[in-house]
Amino acid sequence: MILDLTVPGGMGGEEAIRELRRIDPDVRAIVASGYSNAPVIAHASDYGFHAVLTKPFDRENIIEALHEVLPASDGVERPRGCRGACRLPDPARPGVALP
Repeated sequence: MILDLTVPGGMGGEEAIRELRRIDPDVRAIVASGYSNAPVIAHASDYGFHAVLTKPFDRENIIEALHEVLPASDGVERPRGCRGACRLPDPARPGVALP
């Protein structure tokens, strides 16, 4: 789940994650914001977020954040901070990288 930190006239990410964690303490969420100096961005895990997207972000930033939040479907732990270019070797096919 990606939550925007600031939603004019609505519930922002900080309030939303508190409500979501009240309902499901194991919820995994990404905070997105254009305010990179906001305390929530600097200390996202203290607020219950698992990753950060700083605006403007692109496809590679989203992929990196998703790798930090979602468990790998193949059971292989991915290193943090891959930036989408990090590809693990496929143990079944030497010399070939996993997507």
